[in-house]
Amino acid sequence: MFQRLLKYILSASRTGRRPQPRHRFRPCLEAFEARLVPAVLPTVAFTVNTWADTADANPGDGLAQDAMGQTSLRAAIQEGNATQNANIRITFDDLGRPVVLNTALPDLARNFEIRGRGWDVTAVQRSDVANTPAFRLFRVGAQSVSTIADLSLSNGLIDAGQDSGAAVFNDGNLTLSNAELANNQGHFYGGAIQNNGILTLTTCSIHDNSANNGAGLANYGSAWIEFGTEIYNNHALFNGGGIYNHMGATVSLVSNCSLYVNDAASGGAVYNRGSFAMQDGSILWNIATTGSGGGLYSDSAADTTLTRVRIEGNEAANSGGGVYVRSGTTTLDNCSVTQNTAMQVNDAAWHANDGTLVPINNCTIGQQGPV
Repeated sequence: MFQRLLKYILSASRTGRRPQPRHRFRPCLEAFEARLVPAVLPTVAFTVNTWADTADANPGDGLAQDAMGQTSLRAAIQEGNATQNANIRITFDDLGRPVVLNTALPDLARNFEIRGRGWDVTAVQRSDVANTPAFRLFRVGAQSVSTIADLSLSNGLIDAGQDSGAAVFNDGNLTLSNAELANNQGHFYGGAIQNNGILTLTTCSIHDNSANNGAGLANYGSAWIEFGTEIYNNHALFNGGGIYNHMGATVSLVSNCSLYVNDAASGGAVYNRGSFAMQDGSILWNIATTGSGGGLYSDSAADTTLTRVRIEGNEAANSGGGVYVRSGTTTLDNCSVTQNTAMQVNDAAWHANDGTLVPINNCTIGQQGPV
């Protein structure tokens, strides 16, 4: 041992370098911040095999069966709401007739996918038997992320003592896809739909609904409408035959959507008080029965942008057969505003009151009113 040490010292003296101590490598672990990995919830599936409006015999047992051992829509929703930590999928057998409801369905409190076999095959409706109480068909809870698809919703009824949305009231995040909402009657707002949350409408047909305001849709949240959705033949007593959009709310329509043959006192198709945008669509043959804005009424400092939209054949009893801008800014980008009529003849195409209308990029505009 002594000889090794002496040899090492002599070798270092000859090279002129000072011996360096050896360091042992000591691996260590660094502490990372805590991270949450989103849980992937399992899907629990139920198949509706009866049109009867029967209750779940034992909510929480995982079966969704009524007293006769069948699975109704009501029983499936009850069992879904009683199921913890899961997404709920409800499908339908070919029932041969509509699901007819006698009382309101339970609110959707979980994440649901309710998928029919096509709106011409699967229908959910409130009973039209005399003395059936007034109620809506579906209410989506604030914590729910749900889809309702491929079915028809009809005959919902809201009376003066209830809130709005006769077919659907959405407080959560809801997608309606390939659905028909027809012949529903709201009261204050939303003949077919009232949206207070996040709403997506994809390839839907919303028609023959009625309410005081927003007979097709009353929007207080964020609504995205796409892929050929049609809103037609809806009737509002006051504002927005097709769509009523409230202050602070947002509506966007894209990809060949259309609003036609709707009527209201003002804003035959659309009454906008928030942010409204439409791209590559049409607003046709709507009527403001006693007021202004046969196609579109823009109010309350609203922000309205229409891009490549046909606004044609609309009528107003007062001003702005096509477009009436009471306040705010309405921008028309490459739009056609023609063949509209109003009782004040010079206002056939549009009228801007205290607001501003800005046509840009090759708009075709018929007879204009004063600015």
